[in-house]
Amino acid sequence: ADLKMKDIEFLAHDFTSIVFYAGHFKEFQHFCHSESTDAINEYLDTRKQKGEELTPETYVFCKVNCIGDEVGRMSGEGIGSVIEHLVKYSGIKRVKQNKKRFDVPICNGFRNRFNTIIKMLSQKNTISYAIAEKFMDHSIRMEASYFFPTKLELLNEYKKAVPELTISKESRLKIENENKQKQIEDLESDKDIQINKMQLQIDSMLEMFSTAKELMKRN
Repeated sequence: ADLKMKDIEFLAHDFTSIVFYAGHFKEFQHFCHSESTDAINEYLDTRKQKGEELTPETYVFCKVNCIGDEVGRMSGEGIGSVIEHLVKYSGIKRVKQNKKRFDVPICNGFRNRFNTIIKMLSQKNTISYAIAEKFMDHSIRMEASYFFPTKLELLNEYKKAVPELTISKESRLKIENENKQKQIEDLESDKDIQINKMQLQIDSMLEMFSTAKELMKRN
């Protein structure tokens, strides 16, 4: 709820950097992939079209009608209410476990899904376990005092989870095609490197033969 525009940064390839609890000792770095970035931009564009001026101090989630506080910020409870409304009218079915709980929590459901995916990938050694825990804002013994990955290192680890985090079939297919294209480009690059090495070896051998031939002529 306290997230401000100055806490988010739009990066290359449709990634978004997010700093939670900025300025607090619990501050930590996170990211969004292209699907989430598109949703954020669509939401912010709608507010701009209504005449709102977005500044670094503007809250990312603003007050809507009566849902929010006096400074124009939507509360955590308000965000939960909006998501619950969207879930209800989108046709997503949830199974009631008891009088108060459903099988998928409204807000924690997102966190649970993310945690499940990155833990699964860390078990397969696809993602660093320490970084997976850092994305969940979990502390591992002495890691908080000695483990300080850079923003780029965190982003590179996050990218490994994107295919699993992506929801729509179109976005998944796009990522799959991009990965295949990258693999092809990497193979072609490796092939070019090998060809250049072979050419250098051939040129070196020809030069040696030419030198040996000249020496034989002189003798």
